[in-house]
Amino acid sequence: ATQALLKATPVDQVWGIGSKLAKRLEAMGIETAWQLREAPLEWIAQRFSVVLQRTQLELRGIEATPAASTAEGRQQLRVSRTFGSPCRLEQDCLEAVQHYVQRAAEKLRAQRSETSAMTVFLRTNPYRSDLPQFSESLVWQFDQPTDDTTEMLQVARRLLRRLWQPGYVYQKAGVLLMDLTSKARRQQVLFETPERQIQKARNERLMQVIDTLNQQQGRGKVGFGLPRKEAAWPMRQANRSPEYTTDWADLPEVVAR
Repeated sequence: ATQALLKATPVDQVWGIGSKLAKRLEAMGIETAWQLREAPLEWIAQRFSVVLQRTQLELRGIEATPAASTAEGRQQLRVSRTFGSPCRLEQDCLEAVQHYVQRAAEKLRAQRSETSAMTVFLRTNPYRSDLPQFSESLVWQFDQPTDDTTEMLQVARRLLRRLWQPGYVYQKAGVLLMDLTSKARRQQVLFETPERQIQKARNERLMQVIDTLNQQQGRGKVGFGLPRKEAAWPMRQANRSPEYTTDWADLPEVVAR
């Protein structure tokens, strides 16, 4: 019933979409509320304001109304990168998304927040008109707000395997954590099993250990799954400037003569 209603609703009848914005959307082939709902989230984010992104999420049944200002001051957290080399293999795309999820989860915990929904997206190079084009995203809504890397990784792997299609040369992937809330405001879940409570406590301690080690040893030293040496996706950093102020390894050496 909801799908039929959205398909019958012109996009200019959606709350918050004026005539000028509706014309832009219609020129891009989005003429109904359903087409806006199904458009790739990353594609909308690149071309329109955050207001339209929220409208799209609301059409998908995801609460996206900005809450009162929090100490963190952000309602979304994105980690995405252009691959160092174009990727044709599912394994490359999977490793990249796993890496981005771990980085996003680390940032989430650093600001004492939890996420209620996560988007994974995958796309080709839009400027290579000589190649087949692909740009899609999938959203997952968690049963409870979470900052657990292991839980997010399980979901990300599932979404990526649904997204990935053979025959494309992928250029970029990423994750978007949405509907962030303060961890201090977490509500206790009624009727949660003792086994589930024990597992959550173990995972929370594990996340604390991983974050502490990465703070002491350097980002990415400890994590879930290391990229293969032959992987195409890591960014090329041969010409990266030294980080004298943040990395001991980059301190200049003085040699006495």
